[in-house]
Amino acid sequence: MFKAWSRASLLLAGLLGCVAWASALECGVWDWANPRPQGNRLGGVAWGAGHFVAVGTAGSVLTSADGQDWTTGNARTRHDLADVVWTGSEFVAVGDGGAILASPDGTLWSPQSAGVTANLRRVIWTGSRLVAVGDAGAILTSSDGRRWTAPSSGTAEDLFDAAFGAGRFVAVGRNGVLLWSADGARWQASSGWVGSFASVAWNGTSFVTWGTIFPGYALILSSSDGVSWDGDSPNIQSQVASLQWTDAGWVGVGAGGSIYRSGDGVSWSPVPSPTASDLTRLASNGATLVAVGARGTILAGSDAASWTNRYPGIRTTMSDIAFDGQTYVAVGVYGTILVSTDGETWSRADSGVGNWLLGVAWSGSEFVAVGQGGRVVTSPDGTAWTVRTPEGPGWLFDVLWDGGRFLAVGTDGQVLESAGGTTWRRIATVFQNRLNQIAWNGTLYVAVGGE
Repeated sequence: MFKAWSRASLLLAGLLGCVAWASALECGVWDWANPRPQGNRLGGVAWGAGHFVAVGTAGSVLTSADGQDWTTGNARTRHDLADVVWTGSEFVAVGDGGAILASPDGTLWSPQSAGVTANLRRVIWTGSRLVAVGDAGAILTSSDGRRWTAPSSGTAEDLFDAAFGAGRFVAVGRNGVLLWSADGARWQASSGWVGSFASVAWNGTSFVTWGTIFPGYALILSSSDGVSWDGDSPNIQSQVASLQWTDAGWVGVGAGGSIYRSGDGVSWSPVPSPTASDLTRLASNGATLVAVGARGTILAGSDAASWTNRYPGIRTTMSDIAFDGQTYVAVGVYGTILVSTDGETWSRADSGVGNWLLGVAWSGSEFVAVGQGGRVVTSPDGTAWTVRTPEGPGWLFDVLWDGGRFLAVGTDGQVLESAGGTTWRRIATVFQNRLNQIAWNGTLYVAVGGE
């Protein structure tokens, strides 16, 4: 049995819409198998029209009436969407390449044009005006989501977030950028600060912005008018990507699944988080807080102190997958091996190693997985694994079964062979380049790689 080509940089080897063999039938629509309901990064979430709407990478859209159960939608764009806001009559989403989309319900979306190509990071609604900010100092404003203007921000630094309060707009960004505007058209800078500010919000009396300074410590500032700022660097090493004022006080979420709370915006306390994935945005319907983030992560909580992961599926990075006719075996980072009989439900198997496993193949009687440090592990069923080789100086990136032997390729152009996966020997060195993958058509081997 030849190795089926299914290597991909997916969160989990699992977008199983069909089984494709060498003479394959045409594949149809692909569906996420893990994590559910999808695993693309979610950049923004908003509440409006009686439900939450979240947007993310590759035009991902999710909707939920309660923040607990989510269904996938389709924005009909391949642009990465970074944020979404509700204006009172429609949702407006922004993203890479100046992408702007509008929807009355979060289900049917229509593209809008602002005539810019900058990546847009955040969009806010003031009650009468939309303001979007993004890379290279991009600022866009609109009263209806259809006609947009692009005032000069006066900076070429990336802008990460914006807020509105006390009759002023505030935008924050890289390299100490703190901007303010009374009308959204003319912007001025508040100088004197260093660091990169990723989030800003208004609580009715003051703005709070969260940034980081070398070597990763938080810098938290507050301002009553968006012009003059004051603050300090607490003993916190974390970047917060989204801030929100709630009935329970300030809430911030960010890198590594971090969650923080504060009553005054000055003293912050960590909150136990059920995820290690980066969190990117917060939204609330008044009763439920929702945080979204990397790898399709969705958290929900009622009081900002206790959170549940709505879809706690395996989110380990996987490198390759093989099938023996009954069982799928996927391999990945830190020796991870996942096993499934249907491509939908996956369980972990103990590989016995902590190295990154990069390739896996099936011979008809044995699975063989290879990876970092020249590791080789074998299994007759995908569940019980045996380590076959000690760690070496090189890496093995791929392995196949050609009908009579296993062949593995890796660093320094090495090609190894094994009759059954137990003992291995080097049979060739192809230049000094790294070989990433190998294929066999019955008469010819082809290996590809790079420097």
